[in-house]
Amino acid sequence: DLNAIALILRKKRFDSGCVRLQRGKLGFRFPRVTDESGNITVKDDMRFAPQALFLYSTQAANHLVEEFMLLANMQVAQKMCTWLPAQSMVRRHGGPLAKKIGPAQEILEQYGFKINTQSGPALAQSLERVANDERGVVVRLILTYCMQLAKYCCSD
Repeated sequence: DLNAIALILRKKRFDSGCVRLQRGKLGFRFPRVTDESGNITVKDDMRFAPQALFLYSTQAANHLVEEFMLLANMQVAQKMCTWLPAQSMVRRHGGPLAKKIGPAQEILEQYGFKINTQSGPALAQSLERVANDERGVVVRLILTYCMQLAKYCCSD
């Protein structure tokens, strides 16, 4: 089944050092306002203000789609790099910025969090250890700010 394949792909990705630094996403609930014909209508008034806020949680289907999208992207990138090495552009993520990760580690250690940044897998394991701690969200947020932005480069 597709979900079983996606779970295997996801495990391989994280076992090879992929770091999960996702932040929570905020969701909004809006009222459904319809006109006299029953069509959803949009007007500039307070009836369209959010009624509630919630923390969006991902479902298994989100992970399934994510894994197959990543797989497709990687396959296309590999083909492009093989067929058109001088013309293809690829996106890559570097590791944490040294000037930011050191101070972040020191601050986190003061609060009892030992974060190993020697390698991607080591960082991922450190983050898994704090995943169930209610402060783990803050740890991930701090470490997110230490990461480099993605870079685009010619594959040649």
